[in-house]
Amino acid sequence: MAKAREGARLVDASHIVRTRLLGRNTASQKQEWKLPRRRDFDTLCRFVDEVREYIEGDPFVYVVWAQSPEEYLYVGHSQNKSGRNDRLNLDSRGKLKGAMELGSTFTLLFPLPISDTVAKDVEAAILELLNEQDRFPRYNEKFERVPGALGSSHLGQIGDMLRALGDEFRPAADAMTQVVR
Repeated sequence: MAKAREGARLVDASHIVRTRLLGRNTASQKQEWKLPRRRDFDTLCRFVDEVREYIEGDPFVYVVWAQSPEEYLYVGHSQNKSGRNDRLNLDSRGKLKGAMELGSTFTLLFPLPISDTVAKDVEAAILELLNEQDRFPRYNEKFERVPGALGSSHLGQIGDMLRALGDEFRPAADAMTQVVR
């Protein structure tokens, strides 16, 4: 049963990434920046300010990663309150800063439809898929489970159908067993 639940989480995560990020005009849904060569706190703060100007308040998911060797360092999502991107804050001792010091690329993903809930779901889906590949980001601690999406509901429906078929054929199977005896 645990394997089935794990499979359902992967189906859900894949479904969310596919429907919210892929298969649409992906050029408008993704923006990448090379992180600055200098990684002191002031330079990284200026970089984050530039990113904030680009964003204009829309919810988003961000990924800090290194290209060579490929390693995912941090995945987060915005929490927009009053048009501010409250989760894209650079603390001098925070996880985002640590990831930016080691990474080479900062990627923004804009899932559709644009909402805080969808951004959070996409973040959780990406973390689930990275975890499955043993590539969970170094600076992420909290592991948010993928919300129930169509994948698990489809698997649930298949399970219900198989249970109903089993119940329907059980009397016939019992009768056949007694005839054979």
